[in-house]
Amino acid sequence: MKLICVEGNIGSGKTTLAKKLSERLNFNFIGEEFEENPFLPLFYAKPEEFAFPLEFSFLLDRARQLKRLDPCFNYVSDYLIQKSLWFASTNLKSSDLKAYSDLFPKVASITPEPTLVVFLHLPLKLVKANIISRGRDYEKEINEDYLHSLNEKYLSEAVQIGKKTNVLNFVLASNSAETYDLVAEKVFHFMENLPLTVSGIQEFKVG
Repeated sequence: MKLICVEGNIGSGKTTLAKKLSERLNFNFIGEEFEENPFLPLFYAKPEEFAFPLEFSFLLDRARQLKRLDPCFNYVSDYLIQKSLWFASTNLKSSDLKAYSDLFPKVASITPEPTLVVFLHLPLKLVKANIISRGRDYEKEINEDYLHSLNEKYLSEAVQIGKKTNVLNFVLASNSAETYDLVAEKVFHFMENLPLTVSGIQEFKVG
């Protein structure tokens, strides 16, 4: 089984790219079921009160979804299981984060390792434009400082993931459809020439 995971900030175009890759590679698409999580709108309204139930429920939902993948098929997912830990480290108070961090490896161990992780890095003004354009009411509560902290988290975590997994790091200057088409083509080329051993992190500027 080959598994490509697409990651990036809220509104960076993860699902857009994952669906393009699914079509281009003829892989099954796996989308995060975030809209079914009842804690998400509550978290954006009252983050301190609902951060832990949100992050804990997301972790379990993601793990269950990935565990169900049939090893006879190939997949593109619009998330990586490690995002649970990254968001938790941003959202949880220290006492809750300790308990969460202790639990995370046990839960993540039941999920398949990715063949490739694709990171999307988009300027904050374009992230905000994407969030506004998709019109989810609960996302109106997201402030710029929160998006900035997530941007920094993704930049640093891409480097760490690249030490043990194939990583393609895309720094995007545009959120146009053509930009994501170019990214999809580069990912397709990489998968066509997939290295036998982990090749680390490769970075591209697109758009």
